[in-house]
Amino acid sequence: MGTLVSEKVEIAVNVMQRSVNATANWLFQMAFKIANLRRLSPDYLIQKREIIESGLFVWLAEQKLEGLSIEIFDPNRNDAQERFDFHFEYHSSPDPTVREPNIARLEEFCRRLEALPPGMEYRVVVAVGPNASEVPGWYDYQFRPLLAARNEQLSDYGYGHIETHLIYRGR
Repeated sequence: MGTLVSEKVEIAVNVMQRSVNATANWLFQMAFKIANLRRLSPDYLIQKREIIESGLFVWLAEQKLEGLSIEIFDPNRNDAQERFDFHFEYHSSPDPTVREPNIARLEEFCRRLEALPPGMEYRVVVAVGPNASEVPGWYDYQFRPLLAARNEQLSDYGYGHIETHLIYRGR
């Protein structure tokens, strides 16, 4: 004779944590893709990866990261050539649908842009909301002036609690 044993197994998924991880990973993927497509060295992203990553994880988890920009500029001038702006929305009810960034659209768009002049550099700049935690390695920064003749929505993507919008601004 046998005995039937029943066990209850519960699985919980921290959707906010998964949203933060997915968004941070997508941001790095997009940043490296933009640097490559605009013929910029990945060195900045590689050297600053830990600092950038620390800020992203803290501010996304706090829901304080309002925007992240990749500002492309000539270091000998005071203005910016172009910016790729990521804007974030946070939702109290998670969306279980995974909406990945539109890499093909980004690639197609960047191929149509004029080549950047030699010597251009870039930096990652963030905008955080009130009472965001301070993260070592980050400091206050004012955007360089940008005369943007073009303003184009490139991709909307997200997962769970976080939605991201990528907009190009440039000449």
